[in-house]
Amino acid sequence: MAREEARAAAERLAASAAAGNLASVLVDILPEALQQFMQANPGAGGPLASVPAVERFTVEDAGGTDDAPVFRVTFEGAAGRAVLDATWLQVAGQWKVTKLELVAAERREPGTAGPGA
Repeated sequence: MAREEARAAAERLAASAAAGNLASVLVDILPEALQQFMQANPGAGGPLASVPAVERFTVEDAGGTDDAPVFRVTFEGAAGRAVLDATWLQVAGQWKVTKLELVAAERREPGTAGPGA
């Protein structure tokens, strides 16, 4: 049951991120996790206006435990693809991202086709 609840939270977070709803995204990520991610990936913290549009996303189980599941989220759009692993933990009764890792990032030049195109 816990893993299903965490997955629902991961799906909600991915949908909010894809829609550009920063306020909703920040509610689900612990500040420490966001700070660690930004320190490990300094180029990832550009202004929201520079974030490319997301056309589709997927959420897959990537292991962890039932109490601390990990979900792999892939965002794709015309500008490229980003793959992140998010570790979730219940904090004060709510599922929160406690660790966020960039697994892969691929940029596409404008006018080039992506995989499957």
